[in-house]
Amino acid sequence: MMDLARHPNVFCKISGIIARVPKTWSPEDLRPIVQHCVDAFGPNRVVFGSDWPVCNIGGSVKQWVEALATITANWPADAQNRLWNANAKSIYDLS
Repeated sequence: MMDLARHPNVFCKISGIIARVPKTWSPEDLRPIVQHCVDAFGPNRVVFGSDWPVCNIGGSVKQWVEALATITANWPADAQNRLWNANAKSIYDLS
């Protein structure tokens, strides 16, 4: 991840994580993975992805969104907005 993050034109989509979890998992199990991505890429180059339908291997989209919301609950509001919304608008040149 750190090698990829050195390229300023590369972004990290936060998705696919619950497709590879054990049967019993919690947001705390996922936190280190999400944090590693943000530490590598920074809050301006991460974007949420549902990874549906692949995420259904480990849980529902609802469970994934709720877990990520729990993980990011203590982040600054701007960093949360960037992950969930603003970075995607920028990356995909959406208005």
